[in-house]
Amino acid sequence: MNQKYLVIIDVDKIQDFIFRNVKLKPIFGSSFLVSHLTSHAYCRTKRVLNHLTKKQKLIDLTAGNDKYIPLFFDGGVIKIIFSKKEDAIRFVEDMQREFINNAPAATFSHVIHEFSDFSHSILENAEKMLARIKKSKMYTIMPNTNPIFELCQWCRTYPANFKIQLSTNESELLCEQCNASFDAYKDFVSTDSDVPLKVFHKEFKEKFKCDFKSEFDEIKDKRSYLAVVKMDADDLGDKLIELTRDKKEDNCVESIRVFSQKLNSEVLSLLFNSFDNIFNDDEIKKGELPLRPIIIGGDDICFVMAGDMAIRFVLNFVEKLNHNTFLKLHAITFSIGICFVKAHYPFTLAHKLAEELLKNAKSEKPRRRDDIWHTIDWEVLHSSSFEDLSSIRRTGYTISQGVNEFILTYKPYIFKNGDPRDFVSFLKNAKCLKGILKGSKFKGLRKIVRENYAVSDFEFKKITSKLSKQDMGEIKNILKGFGMENDSIWSIKNGKAYNNFLDMVELSDFIGDV
Repeated sequence: MNQKYLVIIDVDKIQDFIFRNVKLKPIFGSSFLVSHLTSHAYCRTKRVLNHLTKKQKLIDLTAGNDKYIPLFFDGGVIKIIFSKKEDAIRFVEDMQREFINNAPAATFSHVIHEFSDFSHSILENAEKMLARIKKSKMYTIMPNTNPIFELCQWCRTYPANFKIQLSTNESELLCEQCNASFDAYKDFVSTDSDVPLKVFHKEFKEKFKCDFKSEFDEIKDKRSYLAVVKMDADDLGDKLIELTRDKKEDNCVESIRVFSQKLNSEVLSLLFNSFDNIFNDDEIKKGELPLRPIIIGGDDICFVMAGDMAIRFVLNFVEKLNHNTFLKLHAITFSIGICFVKAHYPFTLAHKLAEELLKNAKSEKPRRRDDIWHTIDWEVLHSSSFEDLSSIRRTGYTISQGVNEFILTYKPYIFKNGDPRDFVSFLKNAKCLKGILKGSKFKGLRKIVRENYAVSDFEFKKITSKLSKQDMGEIKNILKGFGMENDSIWSIKNGKAYNNFLDMVELSDFIGDV
């Protein structure tokens, strides 16, 4: 039998590695560094692959030949097939050296899986082996054993052994990794790379004749809010299993490679085009926009942008998703988490909350194959304190009165026309209700919903009693669309009372002209 060797490399705790810092430049540099080191183009230019011959079909990997087939290279993940075991082992060892030299604080897990006949079950078994390895490393810590050292002034984790000059009178002490990440940021424009982050940056500059802001406190709207936007495709592993279920050998290899490449290119194109009609001429004339992509790795996406830009961007992205032939063909949906914070808020905490919001949005993914929708969750932090999402929802959106429980949010929302939690209808109704009630009455809805069931209904009727017949008709339609019946502002479900006025009030300042 002609044995072959599947190698999978996956960077450990990649989010922790990228967001271990508090400054935008090294965070961006870390993200680019991981993508660059695990790109096929980089590996081809280094000794890790340049001595081998790239092939497309398994039949070409005859025993004894120095050949390989690339399956997937992107965002900290590599999947590759070798004809010889010694080449597979050397590849892993060479990649370890590249990481030690260029990203010393990053580690990766790997498997080398021997097989004779390739099918998706081979890939699935290898990924299960990798998952067990990564799980065993989940709680590994790397304490610094040097008793006398000065900590890095950026990450506050590792000892400082580099001094960089920021200006004539300002210098800072950095650890080896922060220095490497900062160098990656400075070299980003001049580095020859085909990773999505670099491609997006190049095409964006060519189209809008603008660059991105380079500091977090510069990325903000008029009220000094920025938004951390996290997006991720749902259940891609299941999609790939379904796609390759009955395919063997080269048909399976080709399906995996084509699907991965097509997904990356389509998502990158969607992201790029989702900024159409977002910026005005005055913003473009400034030469730098309040925006910065942090991660673009296949379906894993993270942007930082001015707060009032986020909802328009997401709506554009979802609209283009819904019209994309490839994504519709494979029923690919996205979950979205947005954290709105003041520009001076610690970014690491804001990103952590955005991750929780993304995870919570994924909890509302369709449970039936014929249901296809995207999901979104968000949170607006008005203070400098930090709580995890479950604490925020419990203390800020849940009220218990005797045996009754009142839930003051519909989050997460979904993109599904006709559903009470449809996000597009929610935005339309929020703008409509704000226009009818005006300033103080609209903002006052936050206080009304915290009263008991009967009092809140009474107070809402009182502030709407003098409205015109047309306005009252609009409000009744809004309440009905949210599942609120019988002239009540509450929707009863499973013994609990739900209301989403808080959602409307808190997001109204970020809706703008959507």
